Amino acid sequence: INQKDILKTANKLIPYIARLKQIKDEYTSDYSSDYPVDYPFDYPESSILMPLDKRILHTVYKLIKEKDTSKLQYMLIIGIGGSNLGTKAIYDALFGYYDAINPQRYPRLIFIDTIDSESLLHIQNILKNNITHINQVLINVISKSGHTTETIANFELIYAILLKKFSKKDILKRVIITTDYKSKLFYLGQKN
Repeated sequence: INQKDILKTANKLIPYIARLKQIKDEYTSDYSSDYPVDYPFDYPESSILMPLDKRILHTVYKLIKEKDTSKLQYMLIIGIGGSNLGTKAIYDALFGYYDAINPQRYPRLIFIDTIDSESLLHIQNILKNNITHINQVLINVISKSGHTTETIANFELIYAILLKKFSKKDILKRVIITTDYKSKLFYLGQKN
C-alpha cells in the first residue's frame, strides 16, 4: 500500500465523518423516540448518541445505586459474542486477563459465555463455596434477540445453583436483563 492509496481511501471517509459529526451536533439530548421520524436509529452509527442520552444514563445510575452493595463480590455477565466481548475487552484492559483469579480485588466480573462443562463447574464451585449472601452476586443476562439458547441455558444453570441457597424473590432482585425492547427476554424480565 502506498501513500496515494491511503489518501484516496481517507478522502472517501470524509463525507461519512461529516455525517457522524452532523448526527452528534443535531441530536444532543436523548437517544429516543423524541427524534424526527426520519432519523435512522436502526443504523449502528446512531449509537454514538448513547453517551449523551440523559434517560439511559439516569437508568444506569439508578441501577448502580440500587444494585451496588458493599457486599458485592461477583458480577456474572451471561452472554455470547458481542453481548459481552466489548465489556470483557475493557475489563481485561483495566484489570488484566487473569483478574478473575486474583483473590485480593472485589468485585470481579465473571464472563459466562460458553456451555463448556469444565468452565461451568468452576463457576458453580465459586457460587456454592464463596457466596453466603445474595448481595455478594449480581447477574447481568445479555441477549439482543432475547432468545439466545446458550445464554438462557447458562442463566437457568446459575439460577438453579442460587435457588438452593436463596429465595426466588431475592435472586430476581439481583438480576439485570439487557435485551431488545419487546424480546422474549424483555417480557420475562417484566414478568419477574
